[in-house]
Amino acid sequence: MRSDKSNDGAEHILNFIDKYGVVDKDRHISSKVKPVRQKKLSVRKRNVRMTIDLHGLTSDAATAKIRTAFEHSRHNGAKEILIIHGSGFHSSPSQGPVLKKLVHDMLENELGSMISGYRAAAFKDGGDGATIVNLR
Repeated sequence: MRSDKSNDGAEHILNFIDKYGVVDKDRHISSKVKPVRQKKLSVRKRNVRMTIDLHGLTSDAATAKIRTAFEHSRHNGAKEILIIHGSGFHSSPSQGPVLKKLVHDMLENELGSMISGYRAAAFKDGGDGATIVNLR
């Protein structure tokens, strides 16, 4: 019984369209009206963020990947690098998070002249398992 009512409604709409047609409201705009000029918006250079993931890499492979990322960031104009190193769950408890320590040591010693600072990433970006590096 309900399907008959919904079909009657659709039939009523189709009959109305057949009888009166469909009007293109934009077609009836007067040609005398001048088009509105839109202001040109300045395009800012976007804050490019590069992301590298070091999960599962050895210290040597991670070091090489970080160095490569910093070289690429110079050429691409990146202002930030998100380094995902993990929280160290698979590291031995006596050593702690190996890759995280490696990243921070590289940033403080080897790459310190290329950066303006670094911090732990926001929760959505990896939290304590990632570091955001601000480049100069």
